[in-house]
Amino acid sequence: MRVLLAALMLVANLCRADIVVPPGYELQKLDTTEGSIAKPKGWFYSHSADKFSLTWVLAKEDPRAGRYQTGLRIQFVPNATAAGKVPPDQFVENFIAQKQRTAEVKRACPAAKLGQFMRRCLETIEGPHRILYSLFWSHELDALVVTIFGAPVADWETARHIADRMNEFELLGADFWRKKQ
Repeated sequence: MRVLLAALMLVANLCRADIVVPPGYELQKLDTTEGSIAKPKGWFYSHSADKFSLTWVLAKEDPRAGRYQTGLRIQFVPNATAAGKVPPDQFVENFIAQKQRTAEVKRACPAAKLGQFMRRCLETIEGPHRILYSLFWSHELDALVVTIFGAPVADWETARHIADRMNEFELLGADFWRKKQ
């Protein structure tokens, strides 16, 4: 838990954003970390954790009912090397190479420094869905954050604006820090 907390403290700088909640959206608190995200009104929210990661899903369709069509998944993996069996940068390279072999790539962004993290993105078409992957990693922290936003190809132009808004999230909120002090 100490390693998780240290990694979470530094990840706060990665995803910190002033959350703007425009009309048609509502503020959603992220369980465990007290982070925040602007979620479209009427969308569903779920949170889960396992021994390697914390995961949040915000979707137009209820994710408990099965696969959703439109939504965002945020996964935080501290101790990324143990979870992925490779260092975080190698995990990202392997992931992107696999997607480039199996999906139609519409856009890719090169690695860019973002605080203590590096970030790469990849936008693909996979079957009936258009998907935007954002992958953040840090060797110093041995941590990985992956966001995945997907929507049916036919809905992408509308969904892209939702993705842009939802990708401005705060992973760790002020209440999380107050509880840890």
